Amino acid sequence: MDKETIKQTLRFYKGEETNPYEDLNGVDLNNMDKRSALWYYEKGWYEMKKIGVFCAFNDWVNIYKSKGLEHFCEKDGVDITYKASLFEKYCAPMNYSEISIKWFKEMYLMYYKYELK
Repeated sequence: MDKETIKQTLRFYKGEETNPYEDLNGVDLNNMDKRSALWYYEKGWYEMKKIGVFCAFNDWVNIYKSKGLEHFCEKDGVDITYKASLFEKYCAPMNYSEISIKWFKEMYLMYYKYELK
């Protein structure tokens, strides 16, 4: 995946070595800016994609689809494997409860709403 593809697919990670959203005092997981956390998630997804870790993606996409999200923002230009990995991080700790799925959708629309292509 080249830098142009990164720019089209991801919103916060643009190939930088350091997180531009990180607080100058370092990472405080309790008070982290959501953009900073999303930058780390995007970078992690990119690194996994780059080295070809697909088995986890397949599982996450299957769960994502099984929860009725197969067509959620499907034309926004964001790779479904990224959406599914973000969904996993966001909803798995709450056992994919209906409220966690609702919150995931709200968060996604707040930070990832793109103009349709």
